Amino acid sequence: MLEDFFQQQAPLPDDLHFLASAYVFETARREFGGRYLRGDDDNPFVLVIGPDSAQVGVCAMAKVRGRAVNGPEDSLAFFYAGIAPVVQRGVSATLV
Repeated sequence: MLEDFFQQQAPLPDDLHFLASAYVFETARREFGGRYLRGDDDNPFVLVIGPDSAQVGVCAMAKVRGRAVNGPEDSLAFFYAGIAPVVQRGVSATLV
């Protein structure tokens, strides 16, 4: 779906942006756990995974919009694959 918006250079409607982001978030939350927090203008919601000493913030909303605007260079598969190694290292990080 995001590829179609990229190819047509069409703006991503807010409702589809939210739904695609929710899919990424919920897939990650089911695999790694976590909770949602408020973010900023680019990422209104952030999934925070892990304990206080090693929190990983997943900022999927800007990445989803980037995929629709920039195409494959903002790969969601690549972004998602980067979550597990950071969680496993037990370090705090923000994935954007």
